[in-house]
Amino acid sequence: MAAERFTDLGVRYLSGRMPPWLRRLLGGGLLTALNKDAPDSGGVPDARPVKAEDTDTSSWCKALGRNLSNVVKEVVAPQQLGVGVSGGVELYVQGFKILFERAVRDGSKVVIVTIDI
Repeated sequence: MAAERFTDLGVRYLSGRMPPWLRRLLGGGLLTALNKDAPDSGGVPDARPVKAEDTDTSSWCKALGRNLSNVVKEVVAPQQLGVGVSGGVELYVQGFKILFERAVRDGSKVVIVTIDI
């Protein structure tokens, strides 16, 4: 019975059929900076922000992601930029600028989704 209720709550959370105030509370988390490596003595730490999400919502989102990953892969061709490529991030920014300017010029709609996995 608990598994059925947990699943029902997850479906309500992911579909937006949960009261917005409750969804916001469940979707919160603790944002903290984690060091990638131990900092050198007197050096500046290399840290990145990490959101420690609630276990329930994290589980629901991971389950949804696994369920939809093959469908998304068929529609969206993944591209990897900025990893071991000199100027990769600049290339990405320039490409975004070109797509945006073209959409404004043509009066068309464009959506660009960036995901860091």
